[in-house]
Amino acid sequence: MKDNIEIMQGPFSSALTEDTEGVLYREIKTVRVKDGMLTEYVTKRNYYDTGDYNDTSTVSPIVKVNL
Repeated sequence: MKDNIEIMQGPFSSALTEDTEGVLYREIKTVRVKDGMLTEYVTKRNYYDTGDYNDTSTVSPIVKVNL
């Protein structure tokens, strides 16, 4: 896994860096083939009125694929 990832300019970068006022949660979903399985990776950050947040991540294998 990479420690530092450069996010190039564009809508994706803007969405990750905009202010969090009124935001309930942010979610990033990635779907990739890994070890012959189509797999979904979801990382979610829930924001609270206190200014705190909670991060979760899930990995869900979807279906075996033959490439």
